[in-house]
Amino acid sequence: MTNNFNPVVQLLEKHGPLAAGDLQKHLSNKGLSRVAARQRISRARGSVQRFKTMPLPKPFMVLATQNPV
Repeated sequence: MTNNFNPVVQLLEKHGPLAAGDLQKHLSNKGLSRVAARQRISRARGSVQRFKTMPLPKPFMVLATQNPV
């Protein structure tokens, strides 16, 4: 189920899994400040999954939705 009011979910469904920094850039391009974009990402719930255990450089985080793209 798509949450049309959640820009984080919309972007992840459109682009697939994204690094948090890339997701922040997309949100900033939609008119949010960098701080507001980071807050939206940190507060994203529901179908948004965070992959923190992947062997990535810190503080790198990948986010995706539970719905296949």
